[in-house]
Amino acid sequence: MNPKPFDFEEIRPYTDEEVPEVMKRLTSKTSLFVMMGVFFPELTPEEIQQNFSQVNSTAELQEKYIGEAIRRMISASAGQLMVSGLAELDASQTHLFISNHRDIILDPGIFNEQRHQRKLPTTLIAIGDNLLVSSLVTDLMKLNKSFIVHRSLARNQLIPYSRRLSNYIRSSLLEEKESVWIAQKSGRTKDGNDETQTALLKMLAMSGSDDLIQSFLALNIIPMAISYEYEPCDMLKAAEIVSTRNGELYDKSDKMAIIRGIRDYKGRINMAIGEPLSIADYASLGDPAKRNDWFKNFKQFLDRKIQSLYQLWPTHYVAADLQNGTDTYAKYYTPSEKDAFLQHLAKRLKEVQGPEEQLSEQFIAMYARPVQNRYA
Repeated sequence: MNPKPFDFEEIRPYTDEEVPEVMKRLTSKTSLFVMMGVFFPELTPEEIQQNFSQVNSTAELQEKYIGEAIRRMISASAGQLMVSGLAELDASQTHLFISNHRDIILDPGIFNEQRHQRKLPTTLIAIGDNLLVSSLVTDLMKLNKSFIVHRSLARNQLIPYSRRLSNYIRSSLLEEKESVWIAQKSGRTKDGNDETQTALLKMLAMSGSDDLIQSFLALNIIPMAISYEYEPCDMLKAAEIVSTRNGELYDKSDKMAIIRGIRDYKGRINMAIGEPLSIADYASLGDPAKRNDWFKNFKQFLDRKIQSLYQLWPTHYVAADLQNGTDTYAKYYTPSEKDAFLQHLAKRLKEVQGPEEQLSEQFIAMYARPVQNRYA
């Protein structure tokens, strides 16, 4: 008896056939014109209405609007953007990109905009269902090749939902020939410590064979890392951690995080794409028959790969010295770069309420953690 096929309707992005109807729905929302006014102030509402009514595919929307919005966002709120590893990709193959995650929109947005500039197909994007904060955002995400990862599940739902997600990712890569971007863990890194969730790796294995090495080789995994000189939403992240630690209710807003991530200054940005994991890499993880140990080793291996790709900026070295009360890393920054970081911290402290000393310590720890990871 053949196994029952998985139903991906609830999690998949929109197809090109669905685009015209979704665009019609979007242009009935006032919020679309407000959002478009932020990125495309030169367009009148009438022009937006007309232009959107002529979009008939995901690729057309990405090329005309989403990619341009990302470019304008970077130009307005960031310094130099550096990308490495994209030119070395084999364009004839699909890949599963496992990345650290620092900003909700920009991490996969920058990646796909850079792929498009290099004539590479854009990837599918894994997003948590917590980000679907409105029907407008849901439609835009699914138009932008995003598929949904359910994060708040009852215990009895966890395995079937994970198995479906695993099969969707594998079928996208191997059957639909679509590359996939997914974060190394649920949600953004808020404490500066980029770590892979073992549960992610076990989920990916659910759709493969019992031969773990061959199962993962088929996914063609590539680790990657994005690094911002000034962390998007840095003080919001620090405030959430401090509030949670103090047992206080934190009014978390993913919508606010999206807006702040777009608008806040980010300084220089580096995106580094690694090499596909090889059979030798998997063989180095130990005996696959000892599954728990093997997955633990795989998690640590990916952590090292991603952390080694992460670009350390002067802000990270300044924070490490401030945290330790030393000048160990002083050769990596100038006095003016240290002053700029301290001024940035002072400005951010004025934007939130809470215990200033704790917020300051957590803020500095967030920037210092990648240095600890690098030199550990």
